Amino acid sequence: MTSTALNASSSNSSECSVADFSDCVRRIVELSRSEGLNPPAFRSPPRILGLDRSMQRHRNGSVVIAIRREGRPFAAIQGDVIEGVVVANRLVGVTADQFRRAAWSALDSQGSEGSPSNRVLRSSALRLAPVSARVAVDRGRHRVLPDHMADKVA
Repeated sequence: MTSTALNASSSNSSECSVADFSDCVRRIVELSRSEGLNPPAFRSPPRILGLDRSMQRHRNGSVVIAIRREGRPFAAIQGDVIEGVVVANRLVGVTADQFRRAAWSALDSQGSEGSPSNRVLRSSALRLAPVSARVAVDRGRHRVLPDHMADKVA
């Protein structure tokens, strides 16, 4: 029993604060908009117990990504935020990898808003193809779920 209590208390020390989560989401949403993507809405925690991340697609095209913060390393939460944008925009292959690299670079520059490296990232970020063009190209290589089924996949 004492080992369980120690594990519970040690996991609390690595929890992501609401402020850290909000800052991470803000940076990724800002980047996704600058790349011409439609950022999803983010919330915490998921409504389904036991899940680290869930996704809900609505008929109007909006997407909500729910991420569990409690008891998880901050890097895992950051990764879930990035993957949330990738999944919500149905990015695959090179396009998805380009966004992931740009997103991790944006998160690595946290705390250096006015630094030269952050300005370089914003000015030289790779521009992604419009969403309609990505879907048309990606259909030849990957199976795209119909919208009415996409909200059933977590």
